[in-house]
Amino acid sequence: MKKVFLIPMLLCFFFSPAVVNAQLIESALEDKGTFCYVLNNGTIDLVSSPVRAGTFAHRHQASTSQKRAEIDDCSWHAYQAKGNVYWYGVSYYLPAASFNDDINTYITQFRFSNIPEGSSSVQNCTTRECGQGGGESGSGHHIKINKKTWEFTLRHQDPDCALCKGSVTKKFFFGSIAVDKWTDFVIQAKWSYNTDGFVKVWKQVADGGYEVVLDYKGRTWYDKYADGSNRQGQDVKAPNFTVGLYYSNKTNQRTLYTDEIRVYQQEPNVDGFSMVRPDQYNIECSEEAAPATPAGFSGTATETKQITLTWTEVNDNENGYFIERKADGEEFKLLAQLEKGTSTVVDNGVEDGHTYIYRIASFNCFGSSVYSDDVEIYLEKDLTQVLEIESLSASNFLGSYKPENATDGKLNTYWLTEGEGQWLQLNLRETARISPINLSFIHGNSREYNFSVKTSMNGTDWNQVNNFKSSGTTSGFEEYKFEETQARYIRIITGLNSVDELTWLAEIQVRGKITTSAVEKNAHSFTNAFHIRQSSFNKRLELFIEDESFFNATLNTYNILGRLVKSEKINNNPYDYSTSNITPGVYLLRLKGKNRDAVLKVGIQ
Repeated sequence: MKKVFLIPMLLCFFFSPAVVNAQLIESALEDKGTFCYVLNNGTIDLVSSPVRAGTFAHRHQASTSQKRAEIDDCSWHAYQAKGNVYWYGVSYYLPAASFNDDINTYITQFRFSNIPEGSSSVQNCTTRECGQGGGESGSGHHIKINKKTWEFTLRHQDPDCALCKGSVTKKFFFGSIAVDKWTDFVIQAKWSYNTDGFVKVWKQVADGGYEVVLDYKGRTWYDKYADGSNRQGQDVKAPNFTVGLYYSNKTNQRTLYTDEIRVYQQEPNVDGFSMVRPDQYNIECSEEAAPATPAGFSGTATETKQITLTWTEVNDNENGYFIERKADGEEFKLLAQLEKGTSTVVDNGVEDGHTYIYRIASFNCFGSSVYSDDVEIYLEKDLTQVLEIESLSASNFLGSYKPENATDGKLNTYWLTEGEGQWLQLNLRETARISPINLSFIHGNSREYNFSVKTSMNGTDWNQVNNFKSSGTTSGFEEYKFEETQARYIRIITGLNSVDELTWLAEIQVRGKITTSAVEKNAHSFTNAFHIRQSSFNKRLELFIEDESFFNATLNTYNILGRLVKSEKINNNPYDYSTSNITPGVYLLRLKGKNRDAVLKVGIQ
């Protein structure tokens, strides 16, 4: 087996121009790097043995009277942790002489101070149902050695845990320690005081790979600094990542070695695991040459805001593939890093009306292939718009949960009905070519709803469009596509859901395409209702209402494709109509009264 030292290769591989923006926030590799030393009579030295990778490692020495010898990320206060995902990598070497008894000591901390008073100050908080609690009077999350076992202690805000004063402690254990050898960890965390947070920990296993030893989902963070602190009421931005020895419960001196310490904030389409894993610079490589370039690389604009890329696998000595993308006026950037066994990827991070250029290369531990020829794809502009619903009706509804609740713009109100074959009918303001529809369901994150869609031009003759099933994973909007069809009326036909026979339809949007000719055709036109003239002010028109039935009406402006450009209430006569945000061209002004409309074509300069 050939041993390859990967630093030279990685300079053009992991840190090529494609990933120039993917930078570590902090690192302590051959020295303390961007970290700083925190000592409380302990000592930290650079040593040449034992070393995880490269030339040097850190030796930390501390005891009860010399309780702190840590490397600390000095820039923690500049982080914006809330809502972001962070990656951490670190490798530990535990000498048997220091870790062969029942020592209880911290070796990594995610510290934050001035948080609310913790569960440790509440008697018997460990018995409370809102958390395991207790025993941690420190200031954050910790990785510990506890009686020859790895332990992760997590503290978080829980406003429902009044008995624990809002601060809950949880403990996780993941196996026995190994002495006189390096053990690698990768940690991924989303620091959030809401329930969307998580902490995931991988530990190196005997064959050199990694296994997940902790997969926690829930609150991981605190909202504001506690009352009485010097930062009272301010956001708790980010944890202070600290690695080393802190407080031995024995009087004799302890020694710990650390190496390959990294911190990285997740960026789109970058493999955070590879950015921080401790083994990436020194691996065993059996390959003698880089792989060939994948053949048949091509792309298809499968729909608006989505491009699908495909290729033929090398099926030789590759470990995976890099795909790069550049948009208008940009340089190539890494889009995806994929494992062997894949031959397609979908790019959802694109905007319609733009051109994107892609290329692909394969790689193994020896190096990467040359890139493929560029593939250029133009994504057609989405000409659909949310269509205006004139009225609704339904076959029935339960209680006060009427059909109009499904179009009031609120996801917490709904149309409720029971059984199969019930329907909700939407009458559009205009005839349009419709597709897709967006629906949201109450309990949509725990139930799968079955339904079908029918359309009609006259409200009497109906055509079946398709049958659908919701994903059961979200209470927000989900998009349902079908072949574009001309319609004025739409019906949602209920089926059963995965739990019962009720349908809780929270909100519906219909998207489609109309033209100015369709707007005119569908208007209950009333001539001579209003006229316009150029205002004395730049980018202004004056609109004069001739018929008082149109006072306080709504004025809609449509472009030549029938897309609604803006909508405003007429509150004066004459009305000051601004054109400052309208591109020059031909437009249709439609004045909507209670029972009739008036339309007027204008050229806006």
